[in-house]
Amino acid sequence: MKSYRHLLICIWLVFAAAEGKALSENDMPNNPSPQIYLSAERIVIIEEYKTSLSIRTNTQDAAVYIDGTYRGQTPCSFTNIAPGVHSLKIVKRGYESKSFFINLNAGQNTSFYIELEKTSGFILLSGVPDGSAVYIDGEALSFSSRTLITQMPFEADEGYHTVSVRKFGYNDFTSRVYVMRRLVAPLEVRMTKAQFSLSGFAVSKERFNPSYGGQLGSCTFSFRVTAPENAILVITDVSGKAVRTYRFPQFTTWDQRFTWDGTDDAGEIAADGVYTATISAASYVQTARTKIDSSLVYRIPDASKSGGGIGTLAAAYTTGEHASVIGIEAFSTFTSGRSGGTSLYAIPINIFFGITPVPWFECMFSFGIHAGMEEVPISLNASMKFGSSTKIGQNGRACFAGFMRFGYTTNSALYEPFGADTGNGFGTGFAFGIDGKKTYAGMSSEYVYDFFRKNPNGNDSVWKNGTAFEFRPVSFMTFKAWCALHSSFGGNAGTDWFRAIDTGGGITWKLGSSSAFFNLRGSALIYMQDKTYFSSGIGLTYLF
Repeated sequence: MKSYRHLLICIWLVFAAAEGKALSENDMPNNPSPQIYLSAERIVIIEEYKTSLSIRTNTQDAAVYIDGTYRGQTPCSFTNIAPGVHSLKIVKRGYESKSFFINLNAGQNTSFYIELEKTSGFILLSGVPDGSAVYIDGEALSFSSRTLITQMPFEADEGYHTVSVRKFGYNDFTSRVYVMRRLVAPLEVRMTKAQFSLSGFAVSKERFNPSYGGQLGSCTFSFRVTAPENAILVITDVSGKAVRTYRFPQFTTWDQRFTWDGTDDAGEIAADGVYTATISAASYVQTARTKIDSSLVYRIPDASKSGGGIGTLAAAYTTGEHASVIGIEAFSTFTSGRSGGTSLYAIPINIFFGITPVPWFECMFSFGIHAGMEEVPISLNASMKFGSSTKIGQNGRACFAGFMRFGYTTNSALYEPFGADTGNGFGTGFAFGIDGKKTYAGMSSEYVYDFFRKNPNGNDSVWKNGTAFEFRPVSFMTFKAWCALHSSFGGNAGTDWFRAIDTGGGITWKLGSSSAFFNLRGSALIYMQDKTYFSSGIGLTYLF
């Protein structure tokens, strides 16, 4: 075996030496022979006394050296090069370098094309167990390639490569192999059986409310194993009574998980309290704890410009701890004036995403367009809300929040005669509300400065004050209503404390046992003694 390897190395050295002599710039004679001149691909006549050069290769980003100086990467072009004979070298990692002499004439644009060959060899694996996952330099091979690599050599670039083989129930195999150009590097894979172990047993949530269903109303227990084995998961209450039992089939992969929806073995939702999950497999026993908490509430927010809220007003509550929300909504907006007549103004479409990483902080982003308008304005908005609450009574909480936002709309000023808050500019404000088991009542106040003001004759500041209400007669349905007064000042239009009224209402209901919610909403933006805009639309919101 050693003599075979020595023979392969000698053959490789002979090839390398031969190629190195052919390509070495130092070995090129002062008067090069015709066979090492590179023929031009194309010659174009240009202005007299000017000389230019263009170089292409079959692979991009190859380094170009002219007279030993690096000049760029292919494809590339050069001007103001002196006429005459020049040395040209093309280099790229993983490809065989090539060197030539080229002849450039004044008044010509000379183009050259160079075909580079990959400096590759081969890897041949043996002893790979069926069903193994094979990785070359961290990249997993497809099934067809994995089958191929165990039967015939697999092409790889010249140089060192890390080969890893994984199969459940075995210890991982990793080895480095050097691949020589045009040669086969054999590698014998030796894998040993893994001893069974269980580790990392954990739960995804410290507490959850099963009444929400789906991802919100469940928690997931997860752990890792190393070999086939059977296991049993038992969830017990504080008295030690078994509430839910699950037997895992024999393990066939490393990562294991069980999602608990808060129900017992009879399918009934378990009572509030702390529960302990115990996983047992072979000699391993590990535990994790979670809590069922029916007081944990998630609010289904509308996407106001100032964050999660009710209609166009920010609410004092946040969506819920560790919750995220994504949604889309579309409206038809009509306008009517004092003289009568109604016409379609726009079809606003809004996509939003919000996240509450901690109970006291929420951020929301939205992207919208006003379809149907001539220039189709695009709106971008971002907001942050900082909130807190304190318990009052048995089921109520007093909520407080401060928020700030930034918005921009392209192309057009919206909703003339202007002066109402339409999302442009920077805003900041606060909200206060009483949140009960079935109701919410709150107020908010915010100042908005529109430094993007697109109406030169309008105002650049709006003070918006409003109240908002929610009624939740059942857990899967919410009724909403709001009303706000827009006061306009600053800029060129004077002060108008009663510039516009913004009011509306809607209903949100849960779709089955999922975490998706359907929204139906209607609203009006009323300018005193001027136009009124009516909107109605639908939306879909998903909590996770």
